[in-house]
Amino acid sequence: MSDFCTDTAMSAPVENETPVSRRIRERQQVEDADNALMEELMGSTSGGSSVMKNSKQTQTDEEEGEEEPDDEEFKCPSCRLVQSNNCCYLCDTDNTCQNCVGHGGDYGEHEEWICQTCFDNQPEEEEEAEEIGEEQFRCPSCKLVQSMSTCYLCDIENTCETCVGDGGSYGEDEEWICQPCFDKQPEEEEECVEEYPFYIYHDASFGDDRDNCPACYGSYGDISEEAIETIHDEYDDTDDIPCYSRQRLNAYLKPSTYKRLTAKTLDTNTVLFALANMGLWGECDEELGLDKLDDDEIVEDASDDLYVCYANGGKEYDAHSYFREHKIHLCFGGSGCTEFAEWHDGKVHPQN
Repeated sequence: MSDFCTDTAMSAPVENETPVSRRIRERQQVEDADNALMEELMGSTSGGSSVMKNSKQTQTDEEEGEEEPDDEEFKCPSCRLVQSNNCCYLCDTDNTCQNCVGHGGDYGEHEEWICQTCFDNQPEEEEEAEEIGEEQFRCPSCKLVQSMSTCYLCDIENTCETCVGDGGSYGEDEEWICQPCFDKQPEEEEECVEEYPFYIYHDASFGDDRDNCPACYGSYGDISEEAIETIHDEYDDTDDIPCYSRQRLNAYLKPSTYKRLTAKTLDTNTVLFALANMGLWGECDEELGLDKLDDDEIVEDASDDLYVCYANGGKEYDAHSYFREHKIHLCFGGSGCTEFAEWHDGKVHPQN
């Protein structure tokens, strides 16, 4: 600092000045410069103190405007929030700030309040375990209670339907197999529909159209009218020869569907009547799952009706051929009530 002032003073020498006077003058200039600098520094310090004083005054004014707690409240010394008094049920800590520490939570059957620190230290509550029946098990991983099971192929027991998979059916008897065994099964080839004929039997009725009598061939030759009347009157009663109008329909089904509908647990009449209603009237029996058949699985009327009769121990015959052979002079006139139904069997059912 003195060197700077000295250089400034020596930059302006006085003419005809003696060495002694010059040194005195320079010393005086240095003192004057030091004094001036000191006054400048003191002025800056005085101003800073004023700023700090104003800041403290503002803070005091703000504190004077804050809400003051009542007897059941406290003010957090950090965030200045006024809140209700509290006391932790577990650790007896008083007045923990909900902003700075946390809201805490409930504890025990009576839901006593505990501070956030104690609340965070509580163990997680385990869900109440579901009771297990005699034919059930609980998966050790997902804790799901489910029915016991044994794989038909590998004999593994109790595989979890959630962790392992539901598994599936296997074989003709649809035995249950586990998911790993089910995944190893070869993919089934897409089935094509096949034709499965069946018959609906209606009671046959008789008429007077003797020109179409099966036994007379429609021509009586030299037989008199009286003889014709006698011949036909002898066969008014056919109780010993059951006769039916047999209606043929063709069901176009996938082999798996046919197998399901011909199961021993199902009544044949019920199934075939339902298929007939589906083909003739568009009614799909939901209990038999006919409403879920594929679009290409249909039933059609074959338009191949035939009058049949049962003789010789219940064997089925073409009625016209049988009447002709045995000279039974009866004329069919139509059909009545539906009696029963059968799947086609080439060895049993005669054809036109």
